[in-house]
Amino acid sequence: MKRYKGHCRLIKIGKILIASITIMLIVTGCNGDKAVSSNQDNDEVIGDVTPSNKPCSILTVTNQNVATKYSYTGELRPVQEYDVSLEIPGLIKDVGNYQVGDLVKKGSLLASNDTQQLHINYDRAVLAVEDALIKKQQLEKGTKNDQITSAEATLTRNNLRYQQIEIEYERTQKLYEQGAIPYTQVENLLNQLELTKQDIKQAQSQLNLLINSVEEEDVRKAEIAYQQALLNQREAELKLENTKLYAPTTSVVITKYVENGQNIAAGQPIFRLAEDNLLKVIIDIPLAELETLEQAAEVQVIKNDSIRKGTINKISNIVTSGLASIEVEIHIDNKDGAFRIGDAVDVKYGIEQSSVMLPIEAVMNVDRSFVFVIVDDKAIRRDITLGIPVNNKIQVFGIDEGERVVVAGMERLRDGDNITIIEEYAE
Repeated sequence: MKRYKGHCRLIKIGKILIASITIMLIVTGCNGDKAVSSNQDNDEVIGDVTPSNKPCSILTVTNQNVATKYSYTGELRPVQEYDVSLEIPGLIKDVGNYQVGDLVKKGSLLASNDTQQLHINYDRAVLAVEDALIKKQQLEKGTKNDQITSAEATLTRNNLRYQQIEIEYERTQKLYEQGAIPYTQVENLLNQLELTKQDIKQAQSQLNLLINSVEEEDVRKAEIAYQQALLNQREAELKLENTKLYAPTTSVVITKYVENGQNIAAGQPIFRLAEDNLLKVIIDIPLAELETLEQAAEVQVIKNDSIRKGTINKISNIVTSGLASIEVEIHIDNKDGAFRIGDAVDVKYGIEQSSVMLPIEAVMNVDRSFVFVIVDDKAIRRDITLGIPVNNKIQVFGIDEGERVVVAGMERLRDGDNITIIEEYAE
């Protein structure tokens, strides 16, 4: 009986083991099925399993006209500006009539020199011509006695003039030492003394020559001296004419270099003038936008409510270092004077381009912008360049008209994925 009971116990244990093994196999089988299902959800190929197509919506794109506007700011400057000066050195006057910013009409007197000394030089030149002519005529006639008499008279006249100037010089020197007059008056008399001394020396030489003899060579020299005297007279006359500075054109004073009472050198600038009938504005534009400017039908220059048509005059050949921009010079007609030099203005222009526009949400960005284009039912990644946004769309370069682009479901896509189109749109 005991042996039977033991046998029954062994049978029971065996049944339990068989049941346990069966349960383990069932659990294992279930887990295996679950793993395969999970792998299929992750689209991983196991053995001969094919990945499922991914659903997405696509848009067949067409070119659209896109109006693009550009705006820059700048300052109006003159196209023509230049310095004006007097050709004759000396004390400046009449320069106080105009200040920076004043409008100067063509032909207006801008400045002049003190002409006192120049008038003296001119008078002396006239007398020298008369003396040279007399000497020439006397030599040509051969009247030696008359020539000697004339030479003596000239020498006497020069000596007398020297004495008069010397007396005036001594009087003026005392006034200067008392502070009653400027040194320029003393300096003028010193110059006259020196010149008169030279005249005396010349007159004495002429008298000595006549006393010795009068020859044909002397006649020739007298002619040369006469011609030289005429040239000296003309030079003195021109200097007097060049003591006044007139505005060459109607213009604006933008710089004033000197004031009344200053001594200036010949050619020293007195004013800087600028013509305001033609103005310019220089703008810096990115190199990427240069082509758009060249395509623009019209450029507008705007100050408040005033609008002028601008003309592109020059595009620089030098790129601004570090900014990848370039200078563009734009001219505007300002004959009515509505704009002023130094005005801040806006420069605006626009172009119309035919290009692809995509919904903003269709554009992905990882390192750079891209979209998915449908090629043979596959999603192919395409890098693109973005343009301007318009409402809820954005201008796209790198996509051709007629191509189909994923506009929904792209966040689940990878390059080369098979797709199933659930919705297709056309613009």
